[in-house]
Amino acid sequence: SAPPPAPATPLDALQELPPDRLGRALADEQPATAALILSALPADQAGKVMKGLPAELRAEVAVRLSKGGARNPALLERVA
Repeated sequence: SAPPPAPATPLDALQELPPDRLGRALADEQPATAALILSALPADQAGKVMKGLPAELRAEVAVRLSKGGARNPALLERVA
């Protein structure tokens, strides 16, 4: 059988990562970066990733996510 198709964009690739793996990858990032990435994920997946973040980072990311605001699609693509 053929391998699954490659993700179309970096964001698609992030959405395909298991939440625990993405959480480990974001654990050393700045809160703004982690919030930007999580804001692009479906809410249920973002919640699962949040649970795996260190408590201090989780709190800062939650504050940033609660503020909302417009996402910068170009920046999001560069970060992803």
